[in-house]
Amino acid sequence: ARNADDAPRHVRAACRRRIRSNRLLFPDDGGGGASSSSSASSSRAKIYENVDAAIEARLDTARRMPGDQYLSAEAARDMVLRATVPATPTTDPSSSSPTDPSFDPST
Repeated sequence: ARNADDAPRHVRAACRRRIRSNRLLFPDDGGGGASSSSSASSSRAKIYENVDAAIEARLDTARRMPGDQYLSAEAARDMVLRATVPATPTTDPSSSSPTDPSFDPST
């Protein structure tokens, strides 16, 4: 078993490993410091046409998972809205307002 006095060091190391391994949530972080909140600028961020499309994609993810997975539409909506940041505006006037459901640390 690990020494309880070393718990903060182990938690910090686990957080650093998680940040380094997840470039979608932490695109600008080198693994040592605080991440930038500009995850909408990441080229890997998924841009949806609108919030409803993002909610449907979140529901589809739960449906495709193995086992008896269930996610209500209300829960998916709350998850998407909590993690959505506005995407950079397009120059195409025919497109609707796109959204980027990436992690926003300010929320």
